[in-house]
Amino acid sequence: MAQTIKLKRGTTTPTTSNLVSGEVAIDTSAQKLYINDGGTVKEIGGGGGITYSLKTSAYTASAGDGIIADSSGGAFTITLPASPSTGDIVSIVDGAAWATNNVTVARNGSTIEGASEDLVLDVSSLGLDLVYDGSTWQLYPRSSAQLATTVGIDDNATTTAITIDASENVGIGHSSPVAKLAVLGSSNDTVAEANANLCVEGGGGNGIIFGTQASSPYRSYIQSGFVSNLSLATYDLMLNPEGGKVGIGKSPVAQLDVANGTDYVSSGDFIARIQQNTNATGKSGLSVMNAWAAATSSIFEAAMGWNGTAEGYYPVHTIDGLGQQEIKIFDSGTHYTVVNIVATSSGGEVRIRGNTDRGAYNLQVNGSGVWGQGSYINGSDARWKDNVQTLECNCLDIINNLRSVSFTYNEDSGAFDLTTPHLGFIAQEVEQATGDHPWLSGLVTEDPEGYKSMAYQELIPILTKAIQEQQALIEVLQADVEQLKGAN
Repeated sequence: MAQTIKLKRGTTTPTTSNLVSGEVAIDTSAQKLYINDGGTVKEIGGGGGITYSLKTSAYTASAGDGIIADSSGGAFTITLPASPSTGDIVSIVDGAAWATNNVTVARNGSTIEGASEDLVLDVSSLGLDLVYDGSTWQLYPRSSAQLATTVGIDDNATTTAITIDASENVGIGHSSPVAKLAVLGSSNDTVAEANANLCVEGGGGNGIIFGTQASSPYRSYIQSGFVSNLSLATYDLMLNPEGGKVGIGKSPVAQLDVANGTDYVSSGDFIARIQQNTNATGKSGLSVMNAWAAATSSIFEAAMGWNGTAEGYYPVHTIDGLGQQEIKIFDSGTHYTVVNIVATSSGGEVRIRGNTDRGAYNLQVNGSGVWGQGSYINGSDARWKDNVQTLECNCLDIINNLRSVSFTYNEDSGAFDLTTPHLGFIAQEVEQATGDHPWLSGLVTEDPEGYKSMAYQELIPILTKAIQEQQALIEVLQADVEQLKGAN
């Protein structure tokens, strides 16, 4: 491995107080190079500095040589000294055409930066000092204008490929970098490695590319995948895989924190949090949509959206592929759906303590029942009703054919309470007792899975008419009794 030498810059001759053993310093005023060799500061190359001479063909260098290597007439080789001493220096600068006709620096038995390979100079407008540190030749690149404040690396094109300025800013395609690393490329609407401004590639061709698009709204992107051909494979992109929070638009509180404007909740134990801090109508904390979702799948099942004030939250609706909107609120212990609100183009349903659709009912309740202090009111105004007909049937016979039962619900019913006894009827027996009357469909209904239910309040008119029929029989019997009494 090459030995590392620390390079310092200054405008005066260095001393042992500011140049320790092994360090190299450049006096930019005198244009001289110095090394601390075992506690003694020595000028590298000897008195008077380096005198440069033009070379256009093969040449064997000596310690202290300054060489202007002009390869415009063809490539050639510069051979380093055969037996260098610590502190020896050979300085080589581009005279012309290194990028076109390369100049080879032959190591001549030594190593260069610890490598047993010759050095090929193929970048124009560059200069370098080779300093022997006792074990290998160390390289110190510089511009052909010795010790200039900006170094440019020419790609043999009309513009400089890489710029390193005096503030240690690096520009790629950028001649005046302001950031520590500035990459200036082009924009293209097609996401591809050839159109990206930066590519980071690992083994096997997988990596990420960074780019900008050319058309409005001029988006920037990061894409992970098989970078040379994204159509073959795209891969997951991880942020902080070893831990740490990610914030978009704010300093994060949750593992993933997306927010705009004022942070109404500045702390808490969140995994993910999305805030919309706008009070405008229609603004929600989160909107997730997939136009191709299956009819039975929901994209987002449970969420609470920030309403933009300190008063509280409101639910966020979810949308499936057929335009169905749905809100699900889960029990924190069992994770069972407590409330499921479904809105479709044909109507809306609220299901409490259950997911099964029992039919076209706006409110469906499983569990222990429905409680209330007020009355349950049905609309009954004559102006709302058509096809009004007097009930014409032998309702007393229907009542006599009904079997009153007690029962408990089983697991197939979807009920939560399977132990409490209930009173009622069997829907199939009610159908049999009532016959094929047209109003039967309002009394006994069937859900999409074929299970039957009853509207018990629909029995009230039948019971009322049965009582009337029974009362008529009582009155006839009373008349017969009175007649028999009179006969006696």
